[in-house]
Amino acid sequence: MEQDSPRNQPVLDAFTCIGPACGDTCCAGWSMQVDDETWARWQDLFPPAELASLTSTDADAGRSMARRDCACVALDQGWCRLHAAQGHDVLSKACGGFPRRVASFADGSRLRIAQLACPEIARLALDPTARDGVGPPAPAGEGLRAVMARLAADAPADQRMRALTALTGSVARFAEAEKPAAAGALARSILDRLPQPAGDPLDEPRLLLTLGALVHATGGVWRPALDRLTGRLEAALGVTLDRRTLALDIRGQDDPDVLRAARDAAWRRHAAPSGLARMLDAWIDHQLLASPHAPAAAPLPTTTPETLPGIRLAVTFAMTALAARVAALDLDTDAAPEAEEARTAFAADAAVIARLFEHLSRPALIDALATECGWNSAGRVHGLLSYAMLT
Repeated sequence: MEQDSPRNQPVLDAFTCIGPACGDTCCAGWSMQVDDETWARWQDLFPPAELASLTSTDADAGRSMARRDCACVALDQGWCRLHAAQGHDVLSKACGGFPRRVASFADGSRLRIAQLACPEIARLALDPTARDGVGPPAPAGEGLRAVMARLAADAPADQRMRALTALTGSVARFAEAEKPAAAGALARSILDRLPQPAGDPLDEPRLLLTLGALVHATGGVWRPALDRLTGRLEAALGVTLDRRTLALDIRGQDDPDVLRAARDAAWRRHAAPSGLARMLDAWIDHQLLASPHAPAAAPLPTTTPETLPGIRLAVTFAMTALAARVAALDLDTDAAPEAEEARTAFAADAAVIARLFEHLSRPALIDALATECGWNSAGRVHGLLSYAMLT
């Protein structure tokens, strides 16, 4: 029996590529594979000499689009000239599918999910002023976010965050319509099964080091959007990351506790009025919806970090939450930007973070990075989830 076509996440119906207006084009910085089916079609479309100039072959990556100055050779003033000349169908599966991927649910339904690695998708999906009417569909009955937001409402923020992360992976095993009820049932016992963090493992500079390691693991290319994100994180944390050696310089004149207190205070003052709180909620909504596709799906945790929904989800959440706090902190400066600018900055940061993780196609790679960057202890993994975003 032929499988039904996947339905679109609503934000995809509102999406249109903005070409040269994009701040982080998907035609640069990616390894754009050319699948065998596309290669066979191109034999009839392009002369041999042009075909040879379009692609390159690597022993590890296989056949992909050739590059010029870190960008695809087909990139022309912000647009793909192949797409412009011959339409969407000429593209390879990798290029033609982005920024979409299909998630399959336990009930057999399929959903085409928008990838936040696309800056325009991130803007539409996260910014409350841009996404009215295109947000994620609410499940039948009470929404999953409402169930999870009430989870351990009186518990400390770090405990709530750990419970939320664990619950995200656990409910991924259920059909979409069953998730809210499943979350409610699981929430009744989840707190008793969470391991406790050891000491005070919250270490945001280590998170910046992890960001640098991710860049090196995905080709070592620091793009303008990534430079902006790194610079804002360095300023907020009071550290400097050497991008060649990955050494962290913690400047003596900046007290980490004072800087963290400033970020906390700025978040409390500005998160709700600016719309940043809604954007972070929208990010969590998106992760919950996409969770069946991610390697995060796992049973409830018992005693080790490996049984959490996954180090990938933990690092992604911590980094995205920190980016939201930095956007709120920007509003606290003497030359404070408008709330719209802060939302724009956070959407761009969230897209950069998502893009880094989209590059990590090998599950073992993130685990190796976690060990190298000191994320291998239960205390650190759990502690880095202690952002008071749901309080």
